[in-house]
Amino acid sequence: MRSKKITNLAGSVLIGLLPSMGLTYDKNDNWLVKENLERIIDSSVQIQTYGTVEKQDEMDFYFFKVPNGKSKIGMRTLGSGTVLFDKEAKNQYVLTCAHILPENSKDNSIYVNGIEMYVAKIDVDNDLMLLFPQQHINDAKPFSGSFAEDSEIGDYVIGVGYPGVGLGKKIWYGHITNPDLQGSLLAEGMMYPGQSGGGVYTFDMGEPKLVGLNEFKVIGKDGINGLVSPKTIKRFLINTPLANDYY
Repeated sequence: MRSKKITNLAGSVLIGLLPSMGLTYDKNDNWLVKENLERIIDSSVQIQTYGTVEKQDEMDFYFFKVPNGKSKIGMRTLGSGTVLFDKEAKNQYVLTCAHILPENSKDNSIYVNGIEMYVAKIDVDNDLMLLFPQQHINDAKPFSGSFAEDSEIGDYVIGVGYPGVGLGKKIWYGHITNPDLQGSLLAEGMMYPGQSGGGVYTFDMGEPKLVGLNEFKVIGKDGINGLVSPKTIKRFLINTPLANDYY
């Protein structure tokens, strides 16, 4: 994986630059139709996680009882994810970022739309996690497009996710604007912590292509916006039931 430069520039998103394949994607939304926009919005879900952690700051944690009757400090975190579909076994999965789990937590419980999720695969180093639902997620539609192969300056992008409790599904949009010296691309657009793990899409004549996942981390007082690239996602999905479904 190529190195990725991190910036805390407000309202910016870093996108991993893949080797040029001679492809180009839409530079505006002229080809974008309602049906294709709905495809990416409908595949986005909110993820809630709960875990026990050591007490650090009462502003960030809440008390709850565990089976042994002792009071513990717990934490809830919010994130977003994209529903994917295993065409052979007809199973749903949710792709998201690993850092949405409470930091230094244990005994994590993960829910999507009230349905408990199991961790099918996790890669903390590349900030990726694949979830498998305990039962079918009825009110979400799997993403029916494919992964992007390339990205360049001027490409039009849309990101989808949930910025917080009760705020509903939100989108941000912008363009690839400026390459940095580390082979990453800078895209305009505002993103919030709860949107971490949500899909980011570019378009080929209006056809959505998953170009990465929203990645927002809070380090100290700074919010760091970034994006997990499609190259990294494809490598992560090797040896999973989804390995051949989005090419």
